[in-house]
Amino acid sequence: MKENVVIVAPHADDEIIGCFTVLKENKGETLVLFNDERAISEALVSSRKFGFKRVLLKDWKKLIDKGKQWVFFFPNPYTEYHPLHKQIGEYGLFFSRTGLNVNFYSTNMNTDNLIEIPDSEEKKKALNECYPNKSDLWKFDWRYFLFEGYTNYNPLNIVNPTKFIQL
Repeated sequence: MKENVVIVAPHADDEIIGCFTVLKENKGETLVLFNDERAISEALVSSRKFGFKRVLLKDWKKLIDKGKQWVFFFPNPYTEYHPLHKQIGEYGLFFSRTGLNVNFYSTNMNTDNLIEIPDSEEKKKALNECYPNKSDLWKFDWRYFLFEGYTNYNPLNIVNPTKFIQL
């Protein structure tokens, strides 16, 4: 895959938990938008490992104004439990209704489009390397590194609003 990708991550580590495959396989420009400066600083190791640029979420408009074609990845507002994930996912729904290419990911592994990724040990290693202070989240919960899935909500398809996006 060679596309300009924007991953919107409410917290540092969400980019790996929800979009490891995208980070690993994308050969185009990759930006990760974080909610605050703290998350940007926490994601330093991750950005070096995967080669993405860290950007504040509030600066997203500048990216669109550049005129590039972007593929966006937002937290899924329908399946996420964390209020900030749901709130930021709602922006993704808005963007999808304006014609932007928006996909949704899950960090809590509560979605119907999950698949077991073949390189789950590599994902677990990346999480431990980039976020060792958060390892209690995935230490005993294999879902964080074993599964991944993307959903695309097409506002014009009311009968079957979800379809799996394969990268």
